[in-house]
Amino acid sequence: MPRLCEASHNRGKVERLFQFVDSSFRPEVQTLIHSGEVSTLEQLNASLRSWLDGYYHVREHGSTKQPPKERFEASQKPRKRREAQAERSILVVKEKAVFGGENE
Repeated sequence: MPRLCEASHNRGKVERLFQFVDSSFRPEVQTLIHSGEVSTLEQLNASLRSWLDGYYHVREHGSTKQPPKERFEASQKPRKRREAQAERSILVVKEKAVFGGENE
């Protein structure tokens, strides 16, 4: 049975992050892909990490007027961290083949 996401009030924040990645990182990395500088998943991940560390985390946020990294490091909120096994179970995709009849 479908149910609402527990953190639906934060959904816009998450969607905004993906919009920003799409409008800022994607054009940059597409240029690198077309030029042949990025051709593997490892290179793509390294490019994303470089963009996050060198641009996203250090730029001033429009609303908070603080870089996200500074704001995170200054936060007094307790960190929520899932166990590694719980994270793996989220990322594992399981497929089950379903066939129409016995003779198929």
